[in-house]
Amino acid sequence: MRVRFTAPSGWIRQAFPPPQRGVYLRSPVAAGSADSASILLLDAVVATGKLEEQLASFVDDGCRDGTASGKGKPAPFKSKAGPGASLAVSVKFGSGGFFKGAAREEQRIFAVVDAGPRRLPLVFLGAPKAPRAPFDALLGSIEPMPAQDELFLVWVG
Repeated sequence: MRVRFTAPSGWIRQAFPPPQRGVYLRSPVAAGSADSASILLLDAVVATGKLEEQLASFVDDGCRDGTASGKGKPAPFKSKAGPGASLAVSVKFGSGGFFKGAAREEQRIFAVVDAGPRRLPLVFLGAPKAPRAPFDALLGSIEPMPAQDELFLVWVG
């Protein structure tokens, strides 16, 4: 199955950092500003367990590089490709190790769309004041493309 989405207006599509595959979108705001953000549309994964359980595992994996706080309950949403769930988390990073600069905080919103036997993971990475409306609009725009003989879910933007 192929899926498509509508990128937020003005956002820039860039090469995804290797070795990952997927789609990387960057807000038109300068990196480091109070409302800069990125959206990662990751490769589809095999659906395992309940949607909320897979989302929780995704959040745990995606926050290992910092200290997560402010986890709430998953929020359901609907896309044209199927139901989904998202979870917002605040992540703090120290100044040592991988992050050479000063300590900083980032908001991350993890989402998973249930597209049957496969699930589509997405992440919003933003400065604490970055607006999440572009991410919400993108989630609502995800839709299946006409059926074709494909083995994988592919992002088409």
